[in-house]
Amino acid sequence: MNVPEIVGVLILVIIIVIVLSIILLKGGSWGLDTIPTMIAQWFGTTSPEEKTLVKAVSCAYYRCIEGCGSGKVKQTNWEDENGEKVSCLDSFCKDEWRDGEGKICGDVAKENPVKVYLDAPVTITEEHWKIFFEGNIIYKPFITQQPCEPYGLHAGTSTQALVLPEELKECETKFKDIGVSGVTSCELPDGYYDIWSGKGSGWDNEDIIICSSEQ
Repeated sequence: MNVPEIVGVLILVIIIVIVLSIILLKGGSWGLDTIPTMIAQWFGTTSPEEKTLVKAVSCAYYRCIEGCGSGKVKQTNWEDENGEKVSCLDSFCKDEWRDGEGKICGDVAKENPVKVYLDAPVTITEEHWKIFFEGNIIYKPFITQQPCEPYGLHAGTSTQALVLPEELKECETKFKDIGVSGVTSCELPDGYYDIWSGKGSGWDNEDIIICSSEQ
């Protein structure tokens, strides 16, 4: 290897080191929390089932938060258990379900949930709520287990929650957050799930509710 080639390699190494240093030092949305996610994206360690679940949750959440005209809704697609393409816009944004702003939330969303099938278990962790929710100092979003009926767990606050089926067993729990047990990790078994988003009264923000479904 001649001198110009050696210099070129050294410059490339320096650039890579600088970029990685910026990512590590910047924190927040660019910091340490994103490294496992970035590695998963680069090396494909995220399972197909997890990707399917995240897409279905995205459909349920953004049709409520941004409405059916959102690019996040229009671009969200996945495959069902038969390998058929499922379109968030076509399958879960019917005109008759939308409110005046084109959104589908709360009771209407619960009655017309996003349906998804997982053909293998998916482990849910805090990294999943971080995909959708931005934490704040006072009311940090969290994962919990609750019955499928309610939405809006914290009326009067700005808390957001990712709500998992109450009947799931062996979930790892942590603190009690305003009387509700937080979950650090929980496995969703393979099977059918209904997903929707809604909020309570006052300043409560939209929660994401995942419920077991027979079909």
